Amino acid sequence: MNTPLRKTWKTADDLLIFNFDIWTGPEQQTGMQVEVVWVKTPLAPYTFSLPNLFAQVSIYNRFPDGMVLKGTIKGVSLQSSGNLGQGAVLGDFHYGNHDYRHFEGTMITYPLEIPNPPDPFHPDPGTDVEIDASGPFGDLFPYIFLHGWPQMQPDEIAFQFVTFDLPSPPGADYAFTLQLLSDLQKPDARLLLQNDVVNFIEGLSFPGEYAASPKALEGPIQQFAQLDFLLMKTVALDGDQVLAEVLAFLGMDRQELSDYLQSEIYQS
Repeated sequence: MNTPLRKTWKTADDLLIFNFDIWTGPEQQTGMQVEVVWVKTPLAPYTFSLPNLFAQVSIYNRFPDGMVLKGTIKGVSLQSSGNLGQGAVLGDFHYGNHDYRHFEGTMITYPLEIPNPPDPFHPDPGTDVEIDASGPFGDLFPYIFLHGWPQMQPDEIAFQFVTFDLPSPPGADYAFTLQLLSDLQKPDARLLLQNDVVNFIEGLSFPGEYAASPKALEGPIQQFAQLDFLLMKTVALDGDQVLAEVLAFLGMDRQELSDYLQSEIYQS
């Protein structure tokens, strides 16, 4: 279709409005444009797009009044028998200034255009099919073009991942990391890494090392996720001011924080 389908979704407090403009077609090659309106600064919306209907994108925006939106938006195709031909958008994001709110779930659903099956091919009896593979590239026929895996941009890597250097030699605390690095070099690396991670999360390997949430850990690290959102608002401050914010939030002085970050309970 040439005209997009408009769908609107609001958070439960009616403070964030998501306007989805969705293009669908038989080959689902288009996608959607999303406008996010924070009702307290309606003249400064945040926009982003999904390159296709089943893409996942990371979102981050700081609105003019300091309100932060951060998370992921994902398009999916619903496969249950009662929803055939339906697409959906799933959200998993936080938003707010100090008291951050979390949403995770289905935001909208919409109909997909299902292509009609092609007419069956019935060649004329006795007719030979000729393929013209002449020319300088005739030896390449048939030809299949495969796109390379998309490369992540540096800002995406910085936003989504933490990097660190392994000590030399790495101790027992890095056994799981070393296992992943070893399996990464093997021919069936994808399956091995998937099994490694599932076993780690379910406690079948390295029991007691996986923490589903910072709240499962001991000490000030329990508050680090909330501290991360606080620091998003203080990027304009200098280093001393940021440190002052951190110490005030954690209720610690500089020496106590230094001792904690170097303690065995934190580094383990």
